[in-house]
Amino acid sequence: MEDKDLDYQPPLDPSAGEENLNEQIKALNSFLSACGSERKVNVTTSYKDLSHRVEFRYVSLVKLIARSATLLITSDDADMLMHDSFKDVSSEDSNIVLEGNFRQIMGGISEAYTNAESWKSRREILSIVAPKISLKLIQLFISGLTGYRFSVARLHAAKYGVGSRVVQQFDDNQIAQFVDFIVSPHVCTDLPFGEKVLELWFGVELFIPNMIRNIEPTRVIDQYLVYCKEMSSDLESLGKSSLFTILDTC
Repeated sequence: MEDKDLDYQPPLDPSAGEENLNEQIKALNSFLSACGSERKVNVTTSYKDLSHRVEFRYVSLVKLIARSATLLITSDDADMLMHDSFKDVSSEDSNIVLEGNFRQIMGGISEAYTNAESWKSRREILSIVAPKISLKLIQLFISGLTGYRFSVARLHAAKYGVGSRVVQQFDDNQIAQFVDFIVSPHVCTDLPFGEKVLELWFGVELFIPNMIRNIEPTRVIDQYLVYCKEMSSDLESLGKSSLFTILDTC
């Protein structure tokens, strides 16, 4: 004797007749009413031909029925059951059962990624998990994550280490060259007292007098880049982001 799958439900048979269909609709309406909803079930045989507004009504109705059922079946984990039931069945990860601890870990990764203030920080956070799990699985927790950013995070992990922070080191001559420019009378006016200390990564300290900057930061950098270009083609400048960092420190 063959074992029967108690969870198996045969597909709807149109030949079952209108009476059977009405009974099913009545049962669904009774279920919704018992769940505190006044919505009524409508049926159609041509969903693909409906207008967008009517399609939305059917989608919201199905979600309401599913939500009510999951709350009944697993009241404490209804969201988890909804997630597992409606995720893309064509996905290569659709047959993966996400264990509770894994969900919590990925939830923390997702929260840290979302709250990070820069792509640099997000890349470092993403590099913790990118080498270990697939893009589609990560996208279940970080919506909108692109394949490019996923690949960059994997490259970061391979090059610098998982979750490693990259500390940028500036060339001494390039720093001195830029500092000389921004303390020039064209850019700044010296104050009669006080000074700032700019500490380089290898321990050397540069003492810079307090001053009032006569030009906004963006124009300072634009003029400096023009200055480097006009002075000599061999006069290589730091990138704009690095110049902004130094300017902010000074």
